[in-house]
Amino acid sequence: MASGPVVYEFNAEDASGKWVNLEIIEADELCIRYFEKVWHKLTQAVSNACALCNEPKPAPSWTGWKPHEWNKKAVANRLKFAAWDGDILAGFLNLRTEFKSVADDKPLIYVEHVATFPGNMPTDIWHRRLKKVGVALMAFAAYQANQRGCQRIGLHADEEAVGWYDQIHEQFNKLFEVRQQGGIQGPHPNSTGQIYFETSIQGTARLLENYKNG
Repeated sequence: MASGPVVYEFNAEDASGKWVNLEIIEADELCIRYFEKVWHKLTQAVSNACALCNEPKPAPSWTGWKPHEWNKKAVANRLKFAAWDGDILAGFLNLRTEFKSVADDKPLIYVEHVATFPGNMPTDIWHRRLKKVGVALMAFAAYQANQRGCQRIGLHADEEAVGWYDQIHEQFNKLFEVRQQGGIQGPHPNSTGQIYFETSIQGTARLLENYKNG
């Protein structure tokens, strides 16, 4: 008998502050269809709403993301996961192996993409469904690092995301050991000019153990 996908359970919060169970599994064809038919439509709605304001404003950078393309593309060292709240996609996480720590030159897990579903983002046209999905996915990245014998997580952040990483740095008692502007190469050409974050060994452990308090 064929076994089903491995399901990991983490948690987020709903609008009332109650814990919601998230099921995290490897991204599959259903996930890609959801990106194409739901995620993409919502990002278009936000972009159009920004353009149609009396004083047009730039759309958030996440509206330009193309998760359906990233998840269709086969990359040898990319690990793809999706978080589900029942039948609703809550977020996704793409990790990369074969990267090394800036701090100690040992293998780490690199967070290539981490995002909550557009319906969980506060916008001018809807209220968010869930909170702390991003923290749950980062904690899951820490779990994956632990399972692969790695003690650190590394990532590059675009300008809009830097504030969020600075926030969780404080929430988890100095989560990141490295915060460096430019000069560190990631998997994409534009990452070199971005701010690079890397957790400390202790920070990775705190993130996994205490993410519900973050």
